[in-house]
Amino acid sequence: VLAWFLVADRLLANRTLALVAAGLLAIDVRLARFAADGRMDALCALLGVTGLAVFLLLRTRSPRVAALAGHAGVVLSVLTHPCGIVYVLDLVMLQVLLDGWRPTCERWFWLLSPYAVFGAAFGAWALQDWASFVRQFGGNISGIAGEFSGAERFGGLTRPWAALLQEMEDRYLRSFGGWAALAVLWTYAASLVWTLVRPAMRTDSRIRLLLKLAGIHLTFFWLFEGLKLTNYLVHLLPIGATLAVLAGRDFLGARPRARIAFVAIVVVLQVTAAFQELRRGNLRTTYLPVVDLLRRHPGLTITGPAELAFAVGFEGALRDHPRLGFYSGRRPDLFITNGWQRDWLERADKREPAVARAIRRKLKSEFREIYRNSDYVVWKRVAGSSGGAAFRPAPWRFPAPSTAVPALVTGVLPRAVKENRL
Repeated sequence: VLAWFLVADRLLANRTLALVAAGLLAIDVRLARFAADGRMDALCALLGVTGLAVFLLLRTRSPRVAALAGHAGVVLSVLTHPCGIVYVLDLVMLQVLLDGWRPTCERWFWLLSPYAVFGAAFGAWALQDWASFVRQFGGNISGIAGEFSGAERFGGLTRPWAALLQEMEDRYLRSFGGWAALAVLWTYAASLVWTLVRPAMRTDSRIRLLLKLAGIHLTFFWLFEGLKLTNYLVHLLPIGATLAVLAGRDFLGARPRARIAFVAIVVVLQVTAAFQELRRGNLRTTYLPVVDLLRRHPGLTITGPAELAFAVGFEGALRDHPRLGFYSGRRPDLFITNGWQRDWLERADKREPAVARAIRRKLKSEFREIYRNSDYVVWKRVAGSSGGAAFRPAPWRFPAPSTAVPALVTGVLPRAVKENRL
């Protein structure tokens, strides 16, 4: 929030507007939820926005230091999560438009140095266990979450209009649940439209910069993020809040009381949305009861969704294998599914019928259901059916790093990911 305040302050040259936008962002329950869910998205956004803020703060004092520090921030964002690419595009756009950036050897040096240094450090870390890194990274590139959702990572490039509809339905409408949150969403959407159709705003050089940032982010997540995960809203909410403040000021004109009333209404909507989110209480009604059950069954091996590791530990008996050991042979004592994994099993009936049949057969003959709520189902292995076998990764060796790039091209990596399915 603080980093975005600095960015908005420098872009708009209006500290009051930047402060109000940051305030609306600070009370946004979706931002708090995405920051608390254990994923890397909030850290990716923090590093990216910090890189933009540092560049904007230092560009008039020391262009070299500004470029070096700014690109250091955005490359760390990329290494945290590939969605950080949007901040690289943001920074390059700001350099070109604000400073008339022209490529010279010296400027290329200051621009590329952070990528070389941090890229080398990242590569050294990956080489400590190259095969595991490639399996993990390659699995995500191929869209492993798409197995659960039925989407494709880059599906927006081949079906852009279908991706746009899916973007609206899955990323926005699904995340902004409840009437108050929907009102906030429509406020942000109307603010973007108002800013685009108003000549006085559209021709303002500072507002145009913000609109270009919005264009980069909206286009990237529309076309290049086919899974339409709501977690990535953390990269879009700051722009939405800022556009709402700008549009509200322009729409209400020179009427201070009306402007204050507009901000107050948005604040009330945000707070109401937070209370509606808390009232649904998914953590209290679905997650914590499963955690309590697991604590009453210590010492058992578990196959289940990764979020349970926050309760039972990341180095313990939990493995996240929706295929129930079909390839690895692992035989857990407890098998736990959430809604995503049950959707995966339904899709596996067509995509991997042998795996789906094996899972259903095991659940029928080797397990019994001991708990169910609106999200999780817990099965326990029945007495007399041997379980608890130690997990062993599939014995497959990836080529040396020198052949990794050719492997990506020739298809070795996709086959490796498939052969190591668990």
